Amino acid sequence: MGVLHVLSYAYVTGWGLEGSVKAVSRPVQRAFASAFYPLADRFVGHPLTVVIQLLAITSSFACAMAFYKPRRYLFALGREGVLPGRLATTSKHPQPRRPRR
Repeated sequence: MGVLHVLSYAYVTGWGLEGSVKAVSRPVQRAFASAFYPLADRFVGHPLTVVIQLLAITSSFACAMAFYKPRRYLFALGREGVLPGRLATTSKHPQPRRPRR
């Protein structure tokens, strides 16, 4: 919650009160991809913009992978105690063995 507050404060401080409203409409008009990229370029430098873009891309891949293997995530969260421990159990039935070649 605090991180979100700091980001929103930095956003409004960087653009100004009236500029922040205009900056939100600019990505819709295809002026730039995100309203945070020009702020990062102006106040920190282009390397931060690249880092933000890379984090956005990798988080998109992580979200996609979460849909492919939800049982692994539930098992790990159950094993660590974040979710009920029942999720960390495995099947009691033996799995069929593959024949050796």
